[in-house]
Amino acid sequence: MMLGIELVKDRDRKTPAPKEANIVRDQMRKRGVLIGVGGVAGCTIRFQPPLVINEDQTKKAIDLLDTCLGLVS
Repeated sequence: MMLGIELVKDRDRKTPAPKEANIVRDQMRKRGVLIGVGGVAGCTIRFQPPLVINEDQTKKAIDLLDTCLGLVS
C-alpha cells in the first residue's frame, strides 16, 4: 500500500513545493513517523505503512501530518 500527496505552492498554477515537502518529511521523522518524498518534481509525500498498521497508529500519523503541514503553510 502506498499513498502519495503532492504539495504545491499555488493550487491554480500547481507550482511544485519540494522544499516544503522536505520540511514535512524531516519534521515527521523528528516525531517518529517515517515518510518519503519523491515524484518528478520532488514534491510528493509518500506514505508506505506496514500492512499491520492499526487504527491508533494511523490516527497518530494523520495528526502528525496535519501538524507538520501547518508548519509549511
